[in-house]
Amino acid sequence: NQLGADADRDGRRVAGTGSQALIAGTLLAALLSILFGRFMALAVARPLKEAGGMLDLIARGDFSQNIRAKSNDEVGAMIRSLDAAVNSVRLAFGEVRTVAGQLSGASKRLTAGAGTIATGAHEASGHLEATAASLAQVASAAEQTAANAEEANQFANVSQQVAKRGGDVVGLAV
Repeated sequence: NQLGADADRDGRRVAGTGSQALIAGTLLAALLSILFGRFMALAVARPLKEAGGMLDLIARGDFSQNIRAKSNDEVGAMIRSLDAAVNSVRLAFGEVRTVAGQLSGASKRLTAGAGTIATGAHEASGHLEATAASLAQVASAAEQTAANAEEANQFANVSQQVAKRGGDVVGLAV
């Protein structure tokens, strides 16, 4: 029976050691799972937080920032795509600014040209008014000259009649 008691005691000791090993292994697995989970959360959360910060800047109109992906996973691919989109928008805004500047310059030139045309039209209008006034004076002078010529014609007719009578009187007297 001694042999049975020794076997029983050895079995309990092995079982106790096995239980302790199982508990230790379970605790170690839980600790490793927590550490791995924390590492994975940081590995995913940090790049997503950086991308969120960049999107906040973009929402405020700041397209000057770049973000670089530090991983080759899906999050890294998303960050590279976001960076490419921001670069494309930045280039498009640059082109829009260039075209807006060109349009502004053209608008200023058109405004100056319109001012020059308006000034020229105003001057031409003044010249036309002066010409019309001169023509009115010429017409008035022509009417006055015609009236004077008519009056001179009447005096000439009267003078001719007086001279004819004077000639008739001289002819009778001689």
